[in-house]
Amino acid sequence: SYGIIHSSNLCTEISIPNREDSTAVCTLASICLAAYIDKEKVLHDDISALTVEERLALIDWDSMKETIHIAIQALDNAMELNYYPSEASRKNTMDLRPIWLGIMGFADVCVLLGVAFDSPEAVRIADHIGEFLKPEALNKSQELAGTRWAFGDYDATRYTYPARRNALLMAVAPTASISLIAGTSSTVDPYFSNLYSRET
Repeated sequence: SYGIIHSSNLCTEISIPNREDSTAVCTLASICLAAYIDKEKVLHDDISALTVEERLALIDWDSMKETIHIAIQALDNAMELNYYPSEASRKNTMDLRPIWLGIMGFADVCVLLGVAFDSPEAVRIADHIGEFLKPEALNKSQELAGTRWAFGDYDATRYTYPARRNALLMAVAPTASISLIAGTSSTVDPYFSNLYSRET
């Protein structure tokens, strides 16, 4: 069984239990939150007069739910196709099937919804997104456990939750490179400047 976390990954957003015969491996993805904003309404309506609840209604939650489910399944599928540099890394992956679904573009969400990044309204929006993301990711992983199987180390007498496909499911990664590719703000970070450059 697994019980000791010896270190985090290099970006420190995840910590995976490991042991001498089982080396932790990262399999991550992030969804672009700004992609789910109804930009037509944002551009043509006076959003400054809207309540937080009305601004939240400008998010396409059904499309986000679909993306979460696809991402969980895609990350799980990737583990079957990955190249593993050692048998210990394959063992950890098959025993725990750890995946991490995160987010990027939160600062863009704040901009589009007309909410100051450091405001109580932004905190409420972040809470709502998190409260939506977590159960959807868990539900999909539990569904996959029913149609495929639970992660290898799962034992109902040792784990305090129902069977699911993945022992670990969510993390907020820095998304420094993929947010540039997606054309959005990185992770949950604010914009630090109106003008900036970055070398890769």
